Amino acid sequence: MAITNSQNTWDVGIVTTSATVKWGSSDTYSTLTNTGTVNVDVTIQGTDLVATNTTHNWVLADDGDAGSETYALKATITDSYGIIVKKTEGGGFNNLVSGLAHTESNTATWSMEFYTPTAFNAGDDGEPKSGTVTLVASVAA
Repeated sequence: MAITNSQNTWDVGIVTTSATVKWGSSDTYSTLTNTGTVNVDVTIQGTDLVATNTTHNWVLADDGDAGSETYALKATITDSYGIIVKKTEGGGFNNLVSGLAHTESNTATWSMEFYTPTAFNAGDDGEPKSGTVTLVASVAA
């Protein structure tokens, strides 16, 4: 069981409060490919954004709503951006795609939107941050 993703990094750049940044120029920016021998379900999960030189990190909202020093990520396979990227498993991470075939129709295109915090810490201005979004494949039910 194995998957690949055509886009491995995303440099969001400088952001303002309460902004929405789309990954890429269309709703289907990255291609997820099942390179294994079984159909797979793929879940998506994220992390907090960690500041490079300070302690002004941004928390990833598990409910999809940005807040003060809290950001959100939502993903899509279609164009509705209804798949919330969570950092804690709680009731389970959200499915990005179910039953991705291992045959010749073994790809799914997807995208994300980044929702910036509604307020930043005063010492946070211009501070680079990094985080990780992970796609996890499991054998399809």
